[in-house]
This record gives sequence, C-alpha cells and structure tokens, in this order.
Amino acid sequence: ALAANPSVRLFVDRAGFARPDSALTPANAAAVAAVCARLDGLPLALELAAAWVAHLPVGELAARLDDAPRLLAGAGRVAPDRQRTLRATLDWSVALLTPAERALLARLAVFAGGWTLAAAEAVCPDDALPAGEILPLLAALVDQSLVQVEAGAGDEVRYRLLEPVRQYAAERLAREPAGPGLEAALRVRHAAYFLALAEAAGPELFGPAQPVWLARLEAEHDNLRAALRRALARGEATVALRLASALGEFWTTREHGREGRRWLEAALAAGGGAAPAWRAPALAGQGYLAWKMGDYPAARAAAEEALALAGEARDPAAGAAAERVLGLVAANRGDVVAAVAHYDAALALLGPNPAPPRAVELLNDLALSARERGDAARAVAYLEEALRLLRPAGSPAQTARTLINLAFLAFAAREYPRAGALLREALPLCRRAGAWRMAGQCLLNIGWIAYRSGEYAEAAAAYADGLRLVRHSGSPRDVVAAVYGLALVAWGQGTLQRAALLHGAVAAQREAFDCPLTDADRALLADRLDLTPLRAGLGEDAFAAAWAAGYALSLEGTIAAALADAPASRNRER
Repeated sequence: ALAANPSVRLFVDRAGFARPDSALTPANAAAVAAVCARLDGLPLALELAAAWVAHLPVGELAARLDDAPRLLAGAGRVAPDRQRTLRATLDWSVALLTPAERALLARLAVFAGGWTLAAAEAVCPDDALPAGEILPLLAALVDQSLVQVEAGAGDEVRYRLLEPVRQYAAERLAREPAGPGLEAALRVRHAAYFLALAEAAGPELFGPAQPVWLARLEAEHDNLRAALRRALARGEATVALRLASALGEFWTTREHGREGRRWLEAALAAGGGAAPAWRAPALAGQGYLAWKMGDYPAARAAAEEALALAGEARDPAAGAAAERVLGLVAANRGDVVAAVAHYDAALALLGPNPAPPRAVELLNDLALSARERGDAARAVAYLEEALRLLRPAGSPAQTARTLINLAFLAFAAREYPRAGALLREALPLCRRAGAWRMAGQCLLNIGWIAYRSGEYAEAAAAYADGLRLVRHSGSPRDVVAAVYGLALVAWGQGTLQRAALLHGAVAAQREAFDCPLTDADRALLADRLDLTPLRAGLGEDAFAAAWAAGYALSLEGTIAAALADAPASRNRER
C-alpha cells in the first residue's frame, strides 16, 4: 500500500540517487511513511530529504524533521538558486508578500493540523492586525500556495499549512519584533478558543447533533492536543483540567480513551492545588477511562477521590459520575449488590428530574445489573425507559448502546431473531457516531447469533471484523469476547488445534485483565464450557501443546493469532 503512494514513490526514487542500494522494505516502511507524512508530501521537501539518505538511516531522518527548514537547507539540487533548498524557496515566496500577509502567515503557525476562518479571526487579530483583514489576507496566502484549503465537516472550509511551511512560519513568528510576547498571546487566545469549543460541544455530544460535533472535534484534535500541551507547559492547570474534562465523551465515543486518560492524568498531576470544582470532574473522567481499560484499582481510587472532592465543591454531577464509576468497578468484580447501591446513589445525587443523558447511562447500568441477578423483566423495563428518554432527542451513540443492551437480554432469552433486529438497528447508529467500539460489539453479537445458528462462515467473518474494530478500543474485555467467539467457531468448524490455541489464549487474557465469565455468560455457554470433547478430538498431548502455546501469548499476540486465519475484512467504513 505504501509503495503505491505517490509521495512514497517520489521519496524512494530520489533516495535511490543518493544511495543506490536504498529501497522500501518492511524494516524501513514505517520510517519512510513518517518522513512523507511529516513533509506533507511536498515534492521539493521530499527530494531534499531523500538526499540525506546517503548520510542518515531513514529512521533518524524522520526523527530530525522537527526542524525541516534547517535540515533541508543543505541538500544539493540542480535547480535555480531559489529552489536549491527548502528555506531558500520559502524565503523567495515570502519576500513576494505584503507586510500584513507575512504577519498573518507567521501567526498561523500557532495552529496544529489546520483551522477554520472563525478560529483564525478569533486567535490571530490584535491592534496591529484587525479581525476584518483576516479573510482577505488568508485568501491572498491561499493564492500564493502558502496556505492549503481543505473540505471540512459538512460545508465547512478548513485551512492548513504544510508541515515544513508551518515550521518556517513558526521561525518567523519567533523573529517578529514583538517576539515571545506575541507568540505567548497567540497561544493564550488559541487555548481560550479551543476550550470554549470543547465546552460548547459537551452538551451537544449527548444529543441528535452528536455526529456533527464529534466530527468537528476530530477535525480539531491536533489543536486540542496543542492547547492541552501548551496549558500544561505554562502551568495553567485549571485550563488543562477544564479542557480535558470537557473532552471526555469525545474521547470515549471515538476510542481515544488511552490518550484521554494520559491527558487527564497529566492535568491532575499539574493541578494538585486546583479547586475541587475542577479536579472532581477530571478525576471522575479519569476513573471512567481507567475502568474501560480494565484498570479497576486505578478507576476505584480516582472515583473515590472524585466523590470526596465533589462533596466539597457541592457538585452533584461530578459526584454522580464518581458513584457510577464505583458501580461499574463493583459490577466487573461480580458484586452486583454494591454496584446497584452506587447506581442508586448516583441517581439520588442527580435529583428527581435528572438530565436524560445521565439518567440513560444509569438506566443501562441498572439493566445490566438486573440481568446479572436474573431479573430480565426489570432489565427490559430499565432499557425501555432509557429508549423512551432517548427517542425525542438522544444521541446516536447512547441510543445504539441501549439497543445493544436490549439485544443482550434477547440473547439470554434465546430470542435470536429479535436480538438480530436490535443489532441491525444499532449498527448504523454506531457508524453515524463513529463509535467503532460499539460497532464492533454489534458485530460480535451478530457473530454469536450466526454461531448459534450453525452458520460458521458468517460467524467467523462477523467475529473477525468485530475484533478488528475493538482491538484499538483499550478494552481487553471486548478483545477477549471476540477471540473467544473465534475459538468457538474454530471448534464448530472442526479446526481443533486452532480452537485449543485460542481457548488457551482466552484463558490467559481473562486472568491477566480480571474479566472472568459472568453468570449470565455461563448460562449462555453451558454447552461449550466443558472442553472434554475438544481434548478427545485433538488428543491429549496435541491439546495440551496448543493450549500452552495460546496461554503464553500476549494480548497483541492473541489478536494476531485470532486474525491469522480469519476471513478478510468486509467493513470499509472506518
């Protein structure tokens, strides 16, 4: 795939002139891709970078591209003087600009990954560069090919600087007469703009406009990261805490949970003396993400601290979020009674008329706890109440989650056609929201229906596609469920060695991540828990060897083994 990319082809071709034995190989493919990405495919920059292959391994070249204009200033090239180096080319282009155009170009370096006109008009102006001049100046920079125009979400127009141009513009910004003061002011305005965006998105992520706002935040993810990084570097812990807390639902739905957890941990570490009103929601968010990743001790510790601080801050919403995390941890450890007590406490904190999004989350949690107690009727009632709240103006992701939980109950009742119908209703909602983990869960359960119907090829395809979607979600429980499904299918298809290996891998991962089968799962799998027939079919020695090989695998090794003989992906949406 890389070899077919035009930027990669150009780089590899030019690298061949610098070092005849150079080629694209599995060993250097990632580094070559990194070089081409860092240089945004800019042909001149790629040619100049390729000349360094005679002196540097490609991996080291990629690592040095944080200062592309300086690195690419010395590579030789047969061309007019102004095209011999990247810096000379940019100097020549910028010399043709007006002073105002040069000033705006330098200021645009504050953005990461692109920007909208609204962002430029909010961040870049000051007394020396009025807001009313931003649009015509930006258009002029586009005409000079220094700024690129891209389509955004819907009919939105986005702009960006190619990475080498952004680095060059950042150098010019540092040399501006106002110097560091101007750069600092731009970064403060940049953080304020994107904090306001994230906090405005917060409530919208729980409504029907969720896909639009998720797409907008995804487009601005690099700017949000830059704002967090700079706030932490400036010691503005409150800004970092507010921003990280506001992005919780985005990180969760779009499967950026690992990254979100790191940002929350960094913000909390920097903001040890911040007000409880800011620390409490951040701790609750950190606890939730830790729970999703199977780190139950960290989740419980964060939630307990959040609950205490929420009481100090008189913040019932943060307290309810913390109680919910404590309930989720208890549920995963099999203590359903404690889980329900925490969920009830969360509802009590939210008051008699809680906002539907928070009520829906807790109704889903209570439904799953009722299912674990064997009270299917109560579980269905909770979920139907959740759907009633969601139908007028709920988010696609929350609606899909509720439908998937209803499908779980249909499974338990052996109502497979109903379960399939619920999953088919949920799957497009997951895709609309970009909620790929939930889409993966839908596929895993569709795989289960096919497996129980004896349609093994269909089951294998669904389980494999589900695993491909959930493997990056940070949830070992989902990965284990997918691999276990593929183990059952292999057994059903008569590929007994593969079945034994995957069963061994599943056993190891259940222990490693503390996710044993629940009682409800055991009831569903009663006819497959006894592996004696598998042992007999394969032979004791062969079974023991395959099981041990699977048991020795890491989580990534387990995923690789499960997908090694799986059908090719049929899902191209992601």
